Amino acid sequence: MLKVALLTSAFIISSFNSVTSKGINDKPIFSKHSFNHPSRISDVSFNNPSYPSSNIQSSEDYFSCPKYGPFHVGDPDFEATFTYRVFGPSRAINERIRGFSPAGKVIFSIVQPLKDYIEDSLEEVTFTIPIRDYLTNEGLTFKFEIYDRNLRKVVKEHGVTIYPIDINKPTLSELKSSAYETKALGFYGDGKDMKPIIERYDFTSISDYLDIDYYYRLNIQDISFDFDSISKISYSNIFLRFEDRENLFPYLSHNGTNVRIPLNANLIGKKVHLSYKNNFFVNRTTLQLADFSKEGFLSTKNFYLPINGKKQFNNKLLYLDIVNLGLADITVSFPIRYIADRSLVGLCGEGGYYVEGGIK
Repeated sequence: MLKVALLTSAFIISSFNSVTSKGINDKPIFSKHSFNHPSRISDVSFNNPSYPSSNIQSSEDYFSCPKYGPFHVGDPDFEATFTYRVFGPSRAINERIRGFSPAGKVIFSIVQPLKDYIEDSLEEVTFTIPIRDYLTNEGLTFKFEIYDRNLRKVVKEHGVTIYPIDINKPTLSELKSSAYETKALGFYGDGKDMKPIIERYDFTSISDYLDIDYYYRLNIQDISFDFDSISKISYSNIFLRFEDRENLFPYLSHNGTNVRIPLNANLIGKKVHLSYKNNFFVNRTTLQLADFSKEGFLSTKNFYLPINGKKQFNNKLLYLDIVNLGLADITVSFPIRYIADRSLVGLCGEGGYYVEGGIK
């Protein structure tokens, strides 16, 4: 992780109150609910970290910064460190941050003291970004600028518009009907420019029902969704939940009348596949399930319905609960109905056809 540089003295010109420096919580955002302040996002939680290196061609402009965000309205100011190179001759420059309202009006300007820039040198500077007073639900646009004092003009700028995650909260209807893309949750510099951090979710492949599987299994292998982000997938919990008023599962842990089955989410490419987090224990004669070791029960990765329980479980409404997913912190429950009356062959009284054996 890059070490945050100390602030140099700065001149602050603002159309509002002057900006004060705040401390920064540098805990990784990958750990859910581990932060109280906006912070630089841990590079461990990203797939493609980008850092300055000695291999950078000196004849090219360069710009980079760590990943910062996500943010909430009212979060404290935070420090952001930028590494840059401006191709060209030595000159006297100022490094500047300017913020803009949604209407394009300059609302703050922070200028570092005059610096003698050495031709093609790689420089680093740290600013306090004043989001406490200026970040609203309409977003905040700011630009990092290199200002040539000799020619009195901006020779290089990198900008981004960020939004608080409070407004990135889609409804269940929105998530079921189409893919959802967040606004910019944060920003980073990739060596060429300042880039927004955006996440895309697509839950439209989640069906409204589950069909009966062989052997009375509750198969969730076909439940999947798409996740596209610069960050690795993160979440607090994913559960399959349903009511068990019939007491079909007396050996499973109940939360009141509800059974909650913890799931794992595995990201392969951009597709998230679900699987049961823990093994179960099953009675191979009755297919009765338990979530603890029990005499006469065998360990299994499958979730079974008890024999003769399929009819009672038919048309059961289950919920796929997803809690604090991604940097957007999405929490949603998808209703899924279990359809068990489509069997062609089953036990007598359950299937459209059944096999009768014995000796006559």
